[in-house]
Amino acid sequence: AHRSGSRIMETRQAITLSDQTSQDASGDTHADGRAQAAESLRNAVLSGTTRYDPDEISRAGAVIRLNLICVLAWTVLNTAAAWRLHNPRPAGVAAAGLAMAVIWAWALRQISDDQKTRRVIAVYTVSGPLLLLVMGLFVPELSLTFTFATFIFLAFGLSYMGGRASMQIVALTLAVALILSSSEALRWVSGVPIDIYRWVNLTGMLMALSIDATMFILLRRTLEARALHLVRVEREAAQMQRRIS
Repeated sequence: AHRSGSRIMETRQAITLSDQTSQDASGDTHADGRAQAAESLRNAVLSGTTRYDPDEISRAGAVIRLNLICVLAWTVLNTAAAWRLHNPRPAGVAAAGLAMAVIWAWALRQISDDQKTRRVIAVYTVSGPLLLLVMGLFVPELSLTFTFATFIFLAFGLSYMGGRASMQIVALTLAVALILSSSEALRWVSGVPIDIYRWVNLTGMLMALSIDATMFILLRRTLEARALHLVRVEREAAQMQRRIS
């Protein structure tokens, strides 16, 4: 009877110890899960892979809207130049501008849908430099203006795209800028009177400057908002670490 009682006591102690071990392991698993979640959220904020904030989407829409207005004016200006000079080269610039307008009007309609925002931003960012390249090939005299304008899309892409996508837009922008600047260095010409396009060039440069200024103002607000969000994430991670320890 004494031996039986001892065995029962040993069995109960073993069961109790096993339960405590399971609880500790479960607690450690939950703690590790919380720590990993906090670290993942921090990394997502730093890399720009989190979902876009509504204010960020609103600022992106404002940039696209301003660019759309400018490209519509640019299209009208080059259409008038093609008609006045009886030269098809400005008409090619106008056609590329019209393609921009169509794409960006579509982007404005789609950007409010959070599931499509990332794709819309990619389409807008890539279409800009490519169509600027087309414009520069039609009228090489405007290559420097178009080269300057490519950095509008570079700044936009770096603001809203992260990781490999941001590196790809950097490569695309540099490639387009290299081709445009080469056309200027090689003295390619379109046959358009330089006296006429001097004023067109000035107008295009002023448009690009206005978009750049707006872009950098909104970029500053975006970076400030992300910094505040990152501070909140760091505080939450620190609180988790304190609870774990």
